[in-house]
Amino acid sequence: MYERLQKSEVAKYYTEHYPKMMAFWQDNVRDPRPLLFQKMGIKSKRVLDLGCGNGLLVNDLLNDNDVHGVDISTNILTEAQGLGIKTILADFDSNFPFVRNYFDVILASDVLEHSFSPKLLLGRMATILNDNGVIYMTTPNAQYPNRIFMIQRALESALENIYGEDIPIDAKRFPDINILEIAEIRCISQAVGLEALSINGWSWKWEKMDENEKDYLWKNPNSAENLLVTLVKGT
Repeated sequence: MYERLQKSEVAKYYTEHYPKMMAFWQDNVRDPRPLLFQKMGIKSKRVLDLGCGNGLLVNDLLNDNDVHGVDISTNILTEAQGLGIKTILADFDSNFPFVRNYFDVILASDVLEHSFSPKLLLGRMATILNDNGVIYMTTPNAQYPNRIFMIQRALESALENIYGEDIPIDAKRFPDINILEIAEIRCISQAVGLEALSINGWSWKWEKMDENEKDYLWKNPNSAENLLVTLVKGT
């Protein structure tokens, strides 16, 4: 197991190493998350892609929405800007440079587990979400057997393919700081004034699965390796 990523290492890790891993996965793995977001029918909305990377996850939303992106890496934000995303350089564990009640939709694609304080992060999202807004959040499911080992192996595989035998020491870090169980997600969401409207399951093997398998995971998140959590402001 790689050592846990430390706060002092965040800027360098996400600027120098993580973009290379993300590019490797995008080149070699069919990412199902854009398909999941398409199911939500997001149109004519002011959208924030939190931890947007190079913006490819929300490329399909650009024609019908006003899309903003936040990330910590200047290099990949340049790519996102090239797609037409309005980008801001920021650490998502710090204060967001947006006014209260600004966004209709916030997308947090595998972001929560990278936060040093998930409760604080969700609270900040709640602040900039408007009263009728929706947060769509994907995150690994801590209850799924061997989930942390699976993530660890994916990191190792990516780094081995990128660097060969000369993986930099500071790249050998485990960035998934807080992988939570479903009950924990519900609890911290409620604590910051958010309500889990629904929690669904999905898999990275989504496109290889038949419709019955997809439907089962969607309706049985406890059995899924990944979660799609839909949050709204509590009443």
